[in-house]
Amino acid sequence: MPEKETPINEISDKDKEIIEFLTSSLADEDGRCALVLGPDFFTGENTDLANYIKSSSNIFYLPGDGLMYFKKDINPREESTQYKEIINFLNSKKQADVHADLARLPFSFIISLSPVDFLLDAYNDIGKDYYFYYYKNEFVTPDKLKNNYPPIEKLDTTESGNERNLIADKNKPLILNMLGHYSDTQSLVYTHHALFEYLYSLPITKIPDNIRFKIKDKIKCFLVLGVHFNKWYLKLIFFLLSKLASDKVSQTAIFSYDDKDAAESAEINFYKTYFQIEFLKMSDQEFIKALLNNINQDALFKTTVTTKEQQIKNCFLKADYLHCLNLSIDFYGDEKGEFALLISRLNDNELQWKNNSILPAEYNMEKTKIKDLMLLEIPCLSNKINND
Repeated sequence: MPEKETPINEISDKDKEIIEFLTSSLADEDGRCALVLGPDFFTGENTDLANYIKSSSNIFYLPGDGLMYFKKDINPREESTQYKEIINFLNSKKQADVHADLARLPFSFIISLSPVDFLLDAYNDIGKDYYFYYYKNEFVTPDKLKNNYPPIEKLDTTESGNERNLIADKNKPLILNMLGHYSDTQSLVYTHHALFEYLYSLPITKIPDNIRFKIKDKIKCFLVLGVHFNKWYLKLIFFLLSKLASDKVSQTAIFSYDDKDAAESAEINFYKTYFQIEFLKMSDQEFIKALLNNINQDALFKTTVTTKEQQIKNCFLKADYLHCLNLSIDFYGDEKGEFALLISRLNDNELQWKNNSILPAEYNMEKTKIKDLMLLEIPCLSNKINND
């Protein structure tokens, strides 16, 4: 649970000054504030996930590392099933309202350390476009988005190029999932082996030079949300991330530990000293509200999607079928369970699309068939087809 919010009049003058700096950076015409979004944004540290993992007979968990490892004799199908259940657990923690608020803030560049699509879902819901790539030895797009974006090395960051200026474009941010994506289980970094392979691959060097140069040139501050700093490997990851920033960049992290003594912990003092990160002792929700209240309203993204049916159509057109089905259940209900069945089948396809042969026959359904069934079953989509 998030901690109790601090009344605005109890925020220190120094913290207010930092908030003013961040809001002015966000409002800057060139989009000079970047976001580092951790897996614990507005969910607290995932102790429930740790308990879930501990309850499994196939997975072992090291709380101090926040990483897990599988039984030696687990087969690939069982391993994939465990990953799917973990992702389903994480998706159950979604806080739509606070992610919707975050989506309205004009970040031009986002580093995500979370494998799930909470922020992308929020962007889709408000009609905001974006570029999205995740890391798996190189930066790639999920299968569902491959028709939306060119390969990352083809992106043009110049003012006069064919693409819009990515790093300076607040209306179409560039999002890089650094620790993989749920649709590709081989990209996820949840085990020690995956982490060691990840670090060995030097992920920052796989970001094209023109994008790295643009970040160093344009971004003047990094904001860190949803990261707990008590995992040893985060020091290595933040060292890698520091290579993206110029020497003069400002870094701010929102610090919302429940432990009151943690503010003076050795870990936090290390980040303050080595990485020169300023820490604000606020809850994530309160901080986002402070930014929204302080920033010029003209700088905020104007929501273009106003109805649930429009959100459903928008997700379908972007080939985000899983989110489309979840929105449909929320809007139309699902008395007969058709949508839930499609989600189950789509989930298996999303997670195992690289190796369909290990799927049970009843779930080995082509995506095109799922898409056709959605057109028939979801009223606003079938109406659109009929009207067209």
